[in-house]
Amino acid sequence: MDGLMKTLQKMRENLIEYWIEEAKEVAEKIGVEPILPNKRIPRCKKQFDEMCDDESRTLQPVQLFSQAKIMIFDRILSEIKKRVDSATTLNSNFAFLNGTEILNMSNEELQKHGADLGRKYERDLNAVEFCQELYVFKEQGPLLF
Repeated sequence: MDGLMKTLQKMRENLIEYWIEEAKEVAEKIGVEPILPNKRIPRCKKQFDEMCDDESRTLQPVQLFSQAKIMIFDRILSEIKKRVDSATTLNSNFAFLNGTEILNMSNEELQKHGADLGRKYERDLNAVEFCQELYVFKEQGPLLF
């Protein structure tokens, strides 16, 4: 995931000219005219105290495309980061459940990890029963491996 995030960050930093060329190639392949049309600038009645036009009304199509590209990449990167953080948290919570780790832990360590997990997921997990299951697995585990 880190590699994906680094790749996307590099793609985000590419100049807009690169993306325009990529878009032209794709447009030509699918038979669409490769142009960025100028959008009609809506005219709004200004009040006496207004000083200037809205920035989005004065941007050129390439500038609008550049802004959209940056917003899209930022959104993708933030969503991936959210998911990576969530997966990292889950991994840290459940990492001790690796079969070989359980076999090498002392009963006190198993009790501590089981109780911690029971507190974090108290609605779904009974800590006492879970710790008992861990002890049973630790005893029966070598037979499975």
